[in-house]
Amino acid sequence: MPALASIAVDTFLKEIFTRRMKRTFVKAETATGTVWDRRYEHDAAGNILNLLDVPQTGAGEKQCFSYDKPMPFLSRLQCVGRLG
Repeated sequence: MPALASIAVDTFLKEIFTRRMKRTFVKAETATGTVWDRRYEHDAAGNILNLLDVPQTGAGEKQCFSYDKPMPFLSRLQCVGRLG
């Protein structure tokens, strides 16, 4: 008999008026906490400035993004690296 797949719940939280993504997280049925927990910080134009991944199980990470006016996306920087 094949093993049953475990279940995971994926949740998306957005700002009400701008509909910008604020947080996404995944809670697996078999895990004691979130296995994916990403939080987003935006500038006034809606560009993502920071992405903080702080799962309850496993190491976290922070990424920073940089933009310039002629090109919509300049670079992705590892601003902090691994957390925890």
